[in-house]
Amino acid sequence: MLTRGGRTRSRTVQPPLEYPPPNTAPQQVGPSAPASSARNPGTVNNVNTYEPAQPTHRGLALHDSLVYSRTSSFTSNDGLFSMTIRSPGVKAEQRGPFQTVEIPIFGMRDVIGGSVSLRAPPGVGSLTITMEGTMYYSSPAFARKFADQVANPLRHKHVFLSSSFLYLPGSSTYSTTTTSTGQTSQTSSLGSALKRALSAGKKKENSASVPTARPRFEVPAIQQIARTFSFQIPNRVGQEIPPSFYASVLNDGRRGRVRERASVESAEVEYRIMAVWESSTGSCKTVEAPFLFLPDPSYAAPRRPLQWSETPLISARPIPFKCAISLPHPRTFMRGPDGSIPFYIIFATEPQSRSLSHDIASEATIQVQLARSLNFDPTRACRTTYSSTPSSTSATTSSKQSTNSSNSFFSGLKRMATIPPRRSSTRVEVVHEEPVMHTRENQLPASPPEAGANDISILQTINVQGFASDSRSSKSKRHMKEGSASGPGILFTPDGTCKGRFDLSREPLPTLNYGGVGVKYVITVSVRFGGEELRTAVDIKIVEPIARWERGEAIQHGQ
Repeated sequence: MLTRGGRTRSRTVQPPLEYPPPNTAPQQVGPSAPASSARNPGTVNNVNTYEPAQPTHRGLALHDSLVYSRTSSFTSNDGLFSMTIRSPGVKAEQRGPFQTVEIPIFGMRDVIGGSVSLRAPPGVGSLTITMEGTMYYSSPAFARKFADQVANPLRHKHVFLSSSFLYLPGSSTYSTTTTSTGQTSQTSSLGSALKRALSAGKKKENSASVPTARPRFEVPAIQQIARTFSFQIPNRVGQEIPPSFYASVLNDGRRGRVRERASVESAEVEYRIMAVWESSTGSCKTVEAPFLFLPDPSYAAPRRPLQWSETPLISARPIPFKCAISLPHPRTFMRGPDGSIPFYIIFATEPQSRSLSHDIASEATIQVQLARSLNFDPTRACRTTYSSTPSSTSATTSSKQSTNSSNSFFSGLKRMATIPPRRSSTRVEVVHEEPVMHTRENQLPASPPEAGANDISILQTINVQGFASDSRSSKSKRHMKEGSASGPGILFTPDGTCKGRFDLSREPLPTLNYGGVGVKYVITVSVRFGGEELRTAVDIKIVEPIARWERGEAIQHGQ
């Protein structure tokens, strides 16, 4: 069941570009962390207030993440790597007979944030936190056409959004909590050293005659690493980020004039946050947290057309009649079992001619087609990396300064708005003869960029012979019933009409245009009479039926 957090007053925070200075220890975020001690100063705004300069967020700043009313936790298989996501709402999803997972839900104006906690053996390592948006598309026709161009044509994967934080150690001392039962190394704190000295002296007085063999150094068994993070959805002019959805439809093979075998066509857009820890010893730990993204309320299609707009058909030369296609305004339609696109094809003679109007109504040939353009371009994906690079001063810090417990585990972040390679080839050297870390790019070659794919298909075709007669009164009643009779783009009073409707129950894809993935729908109209032809093309928008979120339907991931 979908539960949403209460709409309360909140604080506005800036994008995640500022991080604690090097002399500040990272704070571990958890349910028990007091929110009052970590609130950053900001401007108090209401949730419903729209401010273009600074977006409004339904949460309070805690370090570099946000505190929302809902918390979702995810843990790796070994239980040593965990991630906590705070969100304004969650959705309960059943995974197995005895397991229920709360999936975080975010909106366009929310900041996606949380914290990670890792227990790992001591050593140098890098922590990468990535927010990723991926689209999966599966179609037998697409697989046959692009079998040699894409990596997995049966289930094509396109990453349209990738934003990463890469944390590298800036010094040889970690601001982490270590757990040990014996003597620690020279990098231990002063209090621990005094305690060991006093306990060793007392034990020596009690049993001076019994020699003991103890190792010179004993490495701590576990180090505790905690880090908070936050992401914002990047806005692009003229592009709308797609919502989370999953759709699978059964097609009977009727696509235009070509009839094929029945097949299943599916599409899915999913979002996730993935944290990866790579140590210098070659070990790698990963934890993932899926989340759902809901669009703004303006994304939804109107339940009924308020007005009708007409688009004229164009002829190659002047002719004594004119035609137009009438569509609901705005041209936004909902896909799904109840989705459809109603339309009218109208005509009128100019000047008025009763005989010509009668001939056109009986002999004209009308063809209306719904076409879809599907484009995948990996070079246009939205990729951003925020990397922490160790400075030269931190690498040459003396051992006296490195023993200070207030030093930060990671150095400051430097923003790099570039398209990064698959793995960065950064080398980090630390003092005290720590092992040198190399990333895996030195071992494995970078994978070649995937080629794009562009597919144009005719989904539905409607052929009609002639226009309906005596339809002027019914057309006027239709306008008066559905909306204003003088709506936008009403060109003329028709002499005849042709009514039709496209069924959207078998279309799994909404209109998309973000990060190199493009799905575009076009209605083409052609009217032929007496050797003359009039044509036009109209762009339409098909959206996801977001009303199902309120009904609590489950979203299936990875299927």
